[in-house]
Amino acid sequence: MEKSSSRIKEYAKNHRFSLALGALALSTVVSIPAFASHEHAVVKALPEVGVGLAVTEGMFVGGIGLMAASQGKKALTKEIFSKKYIKEEVLGKPVDANWGFRAGLGINSVGALGSGLVVGIGAIEALPPAMIVPSLALAGLDIAATVAIRYNIYKAINHPDEAQHS
Repeated sequence: MEKSSSRIKEYAKNHRFSLALGALALSTVVSIPAFASHEHAVVKALPEVGVGLAVTEGMFVGGIGLMAASQGKKALTKEIFSKKYIKEEVLGKPVDANWGFRAGLGINSVGALGSGLVVGIGAIEALPPAMIVPSLALAGLDIAATVAIRYNIYKAINHPDEAQHS
């Protein structure tokens, strides 16, 4: 019994993101029947949430473009949406933390955080209580990922010597 318990703990530890995503998906599917009673509120909130997401996602992409342009990279290219391009070309090489890069990073960060907040606030305003928790969990994961990713970028541009040694 001890062996299987430790194997389960080890599996859960190694697959915690997949398990959390599965739990989120399951709770969302289970709460869908409650959606019918709040359909009007959701439809009413869609324009506000849509505009909020359009603005924040525009800031997100615009910030990446400004960061890329400040580093002498192509900003007006379809590759700007590629994770590989951003990782290798924009952030993967030594960064000249100039005014343009810092402004782009700030705009990008506000846009990324704003998207999570818009989804969270929209969920609270329009969704039935059974669907609020999974929606807030998804928005919270997005915000947590945003903070985690940008923490290292801000650390690297504010303290370049420490970032190279870690």
